[in-house]
Amino acid sequence: MSVSFIYQNLTFYYRIDSHSSSMVFIAWGCRELPISGEAHSKEHMMEDIKAKLKQYYRNRSLPVCDKCGLTSAKMEAQSTCPSCLTETTTNK
Repeated sequence: MSVSFIYQNLTFYYRIDSHSSSMVFIAWGCRELPISGEAHSKEHMMEDIKAKLKQYYRNRSLPVCDKCGLTSAKMEAQSTCPSCLTETTTNK
């Protein structure tokens, strides 16, 4: 049986699992993002979730302009390359 909960508007689940009868751990995962893990306690699970979310958001790719090399958020903030804002962008 697994238990679901919401953290930062994302749905997570966890269940008590074991590799053998003596080693019990918490297996967890996120339903919306490709992150999961194992923990020894609920507190450790929450710390692991925070760390993996931080790493996931840091490593995700953002749309980048082919001409100026800036992301659309940077272009909007700097008012740079306004014609690029209306053209299609690619991920690098």
